[in-house]
Amino acid sequence: MAERLIVPRSAIAASRYKNDESAYLAGGTEINRLNSYVEADTLICIGRLGLDSINDAEIDGKPWVRVGATATFTDCIENPKVPEYFKQACRFMSSMVKRNMATVGGNVASRRDDSYLIPTLVASGAMVEFVNEKVITVKEYYLRHFRHKNKLITAIYLDPAAVVKSKRYSNTAAGHAYVTVSVCENRVAVQIKGAGLIDTSKLEIHKDRSEAYCLDWANKVKARDVKSDMYGSEEYKRYLAGITVAMLSKEVSR
Repeated sequence: MAERLIVPRSAIAASRYKNDESAYLAGGTEINRLNSYVEADTLICIGRLGLDSINDAEIDGKPWVRVGATATFTDCIENPKVPEYFKQACRFMSSMVKRNMATVGGNVASRRDDSYLIPTLVASGAMVEFVNEKVITVKEYYLRHFRHKNKLITAIYLDPAAVVKSKRYSNTAAGHAYVTVSVCENRVAVQIKGAGLIDTSKLEIHKDRSEAYCLDWANKVKARDVKSDMYGSEEYKRYLAGITVAMLSKEVSR
């Protein structure tokens, strides 16, 4: 239980309070979740800092859709500027109550291995913006989180021209995903519960993603924490990952 709540007046002020003993508070779905990994003495409220806008943006002459970090899943689903592939990822969250509370920035910052959004964001080449306006890819943020763990995310940038197909496997609509796959023409993201994002570099280099090749990749890929559990055997998860990459690759290429 947090011992104090800080309500800063600006995003810059909020970032100054952040350390290893504190946590940002927006929608609160992760902090208030049973068995949450978040442990903090101090909560920094960022829900009223005006970080929820969704608008067109441009980086180096390329058009993007800028989604404020505290925009909720429902905000994204209902906004016409948000690409359909990202709305699909938001709809993976089946609870309407959670959709109205959970924020885009919070889901990315939590780096959960069953994240609703990270595979789609990685496959689409999405970027994350910090309070100092520095922008990096979501993939870099995920893989090198130790460098950015106390930074305040202010927005996510979506490529409106990306073509992304995603598939999420879980025992129930509201259950934790044990395998999530997102595929774009040049990028592939595979996330397995317990293992997080899997190295897909060989799939991205090998443009002809046949079923046989993808299954062979899935069986050989190094992932220490892909293991049998209540969601299925290790072999089953690897099979799902491989067969789904091949299936979605065909859909993307149509």
